[in-house]
Amino acid sequence: MKKLSLIVLTGIFVACGSKQKTVAYQSPPVPVTDAEKPLSELGRLHKNLITSESFIKSNQLMERFVEKLVPKPGQNKEVQPLLSSDILLLKWINDNLSKTNFKSVDEASELYNQIKEFSIKSRTENEEYYRVWASCSDEKEREKYPPHPVDETLEY
Repeated sequence: MKKLSLIVLTGIFVACGSKQKTVAYQSPPVPVTDAEKPLSELGRLHKNLITSESFIKSNQLMERFVEKLVPKPGQNKEVQPLLSSDILLLKWINDNLSKTNFKSVDEASELYNQIKEFSIKSRTENEEYYRVWASCSDEKEREKYPPHPVDETLEY
């Protein structure tokens, strides 16, 4: 028992008598890249949007449509204003079919309708993203995670 008491007292004496402070080494903070930061709610919803099957499919269809619609460089300036109206766009295609790579107006119309179908499906499946984006007051966040341009050009 005397040995145990002596050990305890020695430990207390050493601990209390020591004037040196022990400081644990801390490494400097490592900068966090954007890729390592956790996504905001809008970022998470945007990621879900752009990886959804319906979004991917509408993008693929839109790329195919644009390739057939504007086969020659510089021609997109003529077509760009028409993208806000499917009636004007299809009328332009009808009047200028030879400037496109569509075989017929029906082919263009069918492909355009498929784009609309998948875009509407994507918008419905990702409704929460659009709601959060519309209510987001942080402009930088809104610019970082924008809706797809297809959403702004198609009439629903």
